[in-house]
Amino acid sequence: MKTRIIAALFLVFVTSFVQAQTFRWSNQGNYLSADPHAQNTIITTAMNGHVYDRLVLRGKKLEFVPGLAVSWKQTSPTVWVFNLRKGVRWHDGSDFTADDVVFSIKRAQGGTSGYRIFANAAGAARKIDDYTVEFTTPDPNPVMLDALGQLFVMSKAWAEKHKVLQAQDFVRKEETHAARNAMGTGPFILVSHEPDVKTVLRKNFQSHVEAVNCHHNYVSLERHFGADVYVTRKGAVSAKAGELGIIPGSMGARSFI
Repeated sequence: MKTRIIAALFLVFVTSFVQAQTFRWSNQGNYLSADPHAQNTIITTAMNGHVYDRLVLRGKKLEFVPGLAVSWKQTSPTVWVFNLRKGVRWHDGSDFTADDVVFSIKRAQGGTSGYRIFANAAGAARKIDDYTVEFTTPDPNPVMLDALGQLFVMSKAWAEKHKVLQAQDFVRKEETHAARNAMGTGPFILVSHEPDVKTVLRKNFQSHVEAVNCHHNYVSLERHFGADVYVTRKGAVSAKAGELGIIPGSMGARSFI
């Protein structure tokens, strides 16, 4: 059954005009769950990626770049140490710390998680201090950074408060607070999510991540045919002058508005 979603993003878009606008986008796919560990599908991951962040990201040349982790090192074949970004706040204003990372890895390793394959590959996470996490894998893992780059980090305190310590069991059609609500550190705040109907996001003006280039394709401003245009390696949905458009991406690349 064909379904669609409409995302209304309230943001300040700084190009040739500077004012708050509402951007609406529809897709034949469906945003299945706001739970960041429930469903690993393209549309769901893309939507959750505007609300939640990861420890590491991919750069323009597909190299690994800092996300919620500012640096990392491998201290032995099976041990990695990550230094976390300080000053990051959850959407409710509380501080992001190592406790959230350790919790998120364990949650993503649970039996109802759609991200178990990545979380299990990351091994056991241990807090060293508020902004340092150590990972120990059972065997050397040459794709450790790639595994962590797939995992969204969730607030431990928020999950405890709303009794969502485990990922939503989507297969059994479980309804949880996290399935329709979210609190991340990303560039957008989830206002509401009505499955099969509408999802509304609002710009997070306190985010450490820019709204443009926030999840999928990378975009650069270039001059072609006497005009300044945004260029990407993906196809764009056309929009008239003065309107917002979107360049859709897929998993592992970024999109922009």
